[in-house]
This record gives sequence, C-alpha cells and structure tokens, in this order.
Amino acid sequence: MRDDYFKSFLFIAAVLWAGVLVFNLGSSPNLSGDSEKLNSETSLGVFLSPGRTVTLSFVDLADNEESFSLEKRTGMTNFVPLTTLPANTVPAPSTVMTTDNVLNGNIYRWRVNACNVAGCSSYVESTLLSVPEGAPTGLVATLDPITYGQVNLAWTDNADNEHGYQIERSNDGGQTFIMITNALPVNSVSYSDAGLTVGDSIYRVIALNAVVGDSLPSNVASVSVPVPPVAIPLPPTNLQVGLV
Repeated sequence: MRDDYFKSFLFIAAVLWAGVLVFNLGSSPNLSGDSEKLNSETSLGVFLSPGRTVTLSFVDLADNEESFSLEKRTGMTNFVPLTTLPANTVPAPSTVMTTDNVLNGNIYRWRVNACNVAGCSSYVESTLLSVPEGAPTGLVATLDPITYGQVNLAWTDNADNEHGYQIERSNDGGQTFIMITNALPVNSVSYSDAGLTVGDSIYRVIALNAVVGDSLPSNVASVSVPVPPVAIPLPPTNLQVGLV
C-alpha cells in the first residue's frame, strides 16, 4: 500500500514538472522566431544622394523587437556601432529608414540586427557602397610674371581620401592630354609647369585614388605663351681710343 502511494506521488510530480517546462518554453520571448525573419527575408538597402548623404532602409518583419542595432564599416576595418534605432511601432512588415554621412573616395558597408531581452538576431548586411573621389574644381592657369615659359596652376581640393594628384596638358586644342606629373602629394592645390615655348596649352587635374578609382578630371584651363619679347641689345664694352 505504501508503495502504491509513493508511485502515485512520483507520477503526479512528473506531470507537474512537465507542465511547468511546457509553460516556460511557450511563454519565453521568441526572438529567433520573428527577428530571424529580418535576416532571411529582407535586405539592407543603401542609396547615395547628392551631398554625400546615405539613406539606409530595411523591411522590419519582426513583431517583438525592442530595438535595432546599426553598425558601419569603412574600407577593410571592423564594423563599429553607428546608432541604435527604436523598435518599430508600425505593425510588421514595414519599412524602417535612417540616414548616414560618408566621405568621398571610400568604401562602406552597413549591417543591422533586431534585439530584445532574449538576445539579438543575426545581421543583415548591405552591399558595398563605393563613393567616388571628389574631382578638383576651379582650375586656373596663369603665366608667371617673372619666368618666361612658366605656367602656374591653382585649383580647389575636393577629395577626402586621395593618394595624390595628376596634372595633364594638351597642346592640340584638347583632343589629347598627356600626363606631365602624377607625383603631387595629398592635399595639393597648385603646380608650376616650366619650360614652355610659344603656343597654346590646356590643363586639367585629376585626384588619384587606388581604392575606388581616380576622380573625374577638373575643369580645363587654357593659357597662351607669347613670343618672347625682343631684348634690348647689350651696350658695347671695352671701347678704346688711340691716336693715328
């Protein structure tokens, strides 16, 4: 009789333990159920607009997130936290949008995941965004007032990640350009081209970037080297006077 009571007690305890386990599993936050949909069914879109502003957007398929974590990578560096976005109050699915700023001449990638008290989903990554290098502007070419045959160039540096500058010159009216130097350092804004002879020359400047490619050429600047002025003859010297 005592054995029957003990067996009944064990049976009831097992049933109660199983019920508690089922209840706990069913009532736990389901991050991996809903927020994982963000990873498998949508992507992180990137749109570059004028002014170097990037619009980021993704479709929120989760309905139990508490926040979104947005991270950014520049070049080949590691991802770093960019911002935390609040939970989307619009019922899923819905589009979430935010903005970020970038620099010329760099490569970027973003990623986002959804988080709640149970943890965070896997990340959704954007495609690589390659931002072109900024082209020089305002190129001006002037004759040097002292040194004949020397042209002085000046321009505005709009590049953010250039590796140097290249100067090109045309002597056939702009039909073909030849490189006269590609060794100017970063942040250069001037150059002097000496030893020119009579004729017209057209110049343009390019910002060099081996990561995303070189910039577009600057505006062109023209200059005309005139015929050198006729020099006044030197006065005679060593004049000697003698009686005949």
